[in-house]
Amino acid sequence: MAGLTEQETALQARLTRSEELAAQIAEQESRSAELAQQIAAQTAELTALTRVRDAAAPAPEVADAGDDDIPQPPAAPEAAMVRRNPAQVDAALALAPALPPAGEQRTRLRDMLIQGHCPTEALAQVQDPINRQTLLALVSRLGGCRGS
Repeated sequence: MAGLTEQETALQARLTRSEELAAQIAEQESRSAELAQQIAAQTAELTALTRVRDAAAPAPEVADAGDDDIPQPPAAPEAAMVRRNPAQVDAALALAPALPPAGEQRTRLRDMLIQGHCPTEALAQVQDPINRQTLLALVSRLGGCRGS
């Protein structure tokens, strides 16, 4: 009888601990959902601000109006542009979800990131709207905007 009482006490303690863990998990899931909503709101705000800024930016100058000249976006100041290691960029791109398939857009994104462009601005050049999980993955591995 004493053995059964000990087993019941041990099982009751395990049940209590399991209930505590379940409550902690529910709390963490709730906090995670709140953070995801905050990220979505901030990403939408950032996208809107980027569009406003881009709309207000002066048009890029073209040196020669020849048929084969393609206007390029204005270059960021050299102080703000710090080249990234191509291997680091490749690793970040390999782990980032929801990127454009291999091709011109992905190559453009890679080149811009290596040149030191802000991940938000570089991603905005190839995705509309920006995928927040992709942006978070790139920023967490490459850092945010520099020189701002």
